[in-house]
Amino acid sequence: MEMLCQALRRTMMMMLMFMVLLLSCFLLEADFVQACTCLPKHPQQHYCDSDYAIRVKIFKQKLKLPNGQRYEINDPEIPDLPIEVLSQSHREWSGVIQKVYKGFEKLKHTTTVNIYSPFYDSMCGVGTLMNDESYVIMGTFGHGGLNFDFCDWHHSWKTVTSKQRRGLKYWYAENCSCQIDTCGLRHPCGEAQPEASPTGCEWDAWHSRCTNQHTACVMTAQGCQWHQSKDLKQCLKAP
Repeated sequence: MEMLCQALRRTMMMMLMFMVLLLSCFLLEADFVQACTCLPKHPQQHYCDSDYAIRVKIFKQKLKLPNGQRYEINDPEIPDLPIEVLSQSHREWSGVIQKVYKGFEKLKHTTTVNIYSPFYDSMCGVGTLMNDESYVIMGTFGHGGLNFDFCDWHHSWKTVTSKQRRGLKYWYAENCSCQIDTCGLRHPCGEAQPEASPTGCEWDAWHSRCTNQHTACVMTAQGCQWHQSKDLKQCLKAP
């Protein structure tokens, strides 16, 4: 009986050690693959916070390694790379600039660009752009090129509404002095904000589709307020 108890204790100890090891591996992996999370923003705020905003037609994508070596994304010759290397690698999107909305000084003599995004989705990488499609992309300058990630505004040109296109042309740039205050995150929406504010507009992050697609926060004689477009009113009335 005593020998049986000792064997049982050894078995339980081995199982416990295995569970601890398994949990440690899980926690290490979870730390790496944690989901990308982004605070919501109105397109106007995205524009004002970005270094550049362009419409670009994508024609190629590659994997760029930290040492500068490049591979076609679907190249069967890509070596089996460790996580440490891929976590520092980027997707390199090559495209033809069709329109510059912001960042003219750095892009005025440029016709083709390389745009970089983290390789891993978990690091807010973007892997959904398609060749021969046009996109509006906003992001930052740095590291030898144009950078953007999942949290930056990037939309297929086909889905950009008429009011968003107007915003890209002049509305957004002319009204960056109006701050868009995101309610619903830090404080409830509708907390006695006047219809027009000297500094900005209140934006409901949880019910934002209509304001995202059909209006901008513009400066008027009374202060900053949402432009009441016909499209906005129709959208707000829709069920």
